Order: sequence, then structure tokens, then C-alpha cells
Amino acid sequence: MGLTYRFLMRPGIAFHDGSPLTAHDVAFSLKILKDKGHPIAQQSLRDVVDVEAADDATVVVRFAAQRARDVPLFAASLPIFSRDYYSKRPFDETTLEVPLGSGPYKVGRFEGSMISTSTSRFSDSVFRARRATRCGAIFPRRPPR
Repeated sequence: MGLTYRFLMRPGIAFHDGSPLTAHDVAFSLKILKDKGHPIAQQSLRDVVDVEAADDATVVVRFAAQRARDVPLFAASLPIFSRDYYSKRPFDETTLEVPLGSGPYKVGRFEGSMISTSTSRFSDSVFRARRATRCGAIFPRRPPR
């Protein structure tokens, strides 16, 4: 099994505020989740030895030699946080401020202990490839009967 994985990012990915999502954000996210994330994330990332952004579009992740087979898949499926956003805010403190995201849905507002999310997808072209994957462009459809 390979110990070093190189992830190339698709161009044009952005956070909800329009700022670009770069390999530096990915490296920051994996490091902070390993150090300050939920204990399940910390445990699952224990075999991540190092993460670095080779440039704005390339992330290099190094894994321990005796890692579990699913560790690279788990690392690639984690949320990405804005390095700039969390340079101004503590990552590990609870807040009622709406967080900056990059996914298909935006957090609408907080009302006490209730969270309201937007019911429509974030209007950006970032998720076209993901929708195409789910619609059968990558996974074959069943043959007609």
C-alpha cells in the first residue's frame, strides 16, 4: 500500500463567501481535525503522519506504514475548513456564529439551540460533477429490461 497520496483539486472551488478553497485549506483542515477535532476524527487520523500543500491545487498526505486500508478514504471524505476564517476564530470553542462552509447547503441561522439550514442547494457550479456522479455519469446505470 502506498504511504504518500497526492490529491489534485478541481479548479474553481470556493467557500460560500466566494473566497477560493485551496490545498492550504485542506492541509489546515486535516491537521486541525487531527489535533483538535472530535475524538473519533482524531482516532481515525492517527495514521496520518504529515499533510502539506505543495501548491494551491495539490495536497500531499503521508500515512504510517501499518495504517488501516480505509484511512486515506476517511481523510479524503472529511469537511474542509477555511484557514483564513479560523485564523481569526478559535476552532475548538462553541459559538452561535454561522460557520463558513463550502458544501451544497448553507447554514441559515441559529435560534437558541435550533439550527436552520437552507433548503436549496448553494448556487454554485462546484457540485455539478458530484450530481453527475450520482446520476449515473460515472456509475453505470442498470441495463434496460
